[in-house]
Amino acid sequence: DTQDEESFYIVEAPLGEKSKLTLPDGTVVWLNAGSQLRYSSHFNKNNRDVTLEGEGYFEVMRNEKVPFEVKTKEVNLKVLGTKFNFRNYPDDAEVTVNLLEGKVALHNEIRPMQELYLVPNERMVLDKLTGKMTKSHVKAENASVWINDELFFDEELLEDIAKKLMRSYDVEIEVADSL
Repeated sequence: DTQDEESFYIVEAPLGEKSKLTLPDGTVVWLNAGSQLRYSSHFNKNNRDVTLEGEGYFEVMRNEKVPFEVKTKEVNLKVLGTKFNFRNYPDDAEVTVNLLEGKVALHNEIRPMQELYLVPNERMVLDKLTGKMTKSHVKAENASVWINDELFFDEELLEDIAKKLMRSYDVEIEVADSL
């Protein structure tokens, strides 16, 4: 019986575009440009695990029995029901999680440490080189304005702003050395 054989679904948002999907458990995910989400055909049966590359905004359907997990190479995030933005593009130096509602637990995959918990309007930034996780207080909703075709920048490096613009609009931007 091949009915139970596990297969995987992959949803992608190409450069210059966004995708919105509803997972089998009712969780809604927006994928930002140049992102990919992968989940199993067994999703919602024995787990609610997804693998993310890039950036996603999640509105997770509450389920006390089966936690929702977002897995990446550097950090894993576990929740019951919540709203958060998760950014981890391969060419980013940092992983960023902004929590809008609920509570999340973050497990550092780079270096051993206790799980870090976020409450609403907190942000976690993980340095991919050192594995250092830092938590700060923010206006978390600014992190997910991209789902409404807006971009928000706050004390960001010009090269990071250029990177976001290139992804969002699928254009090439060159930053002159003198800037």
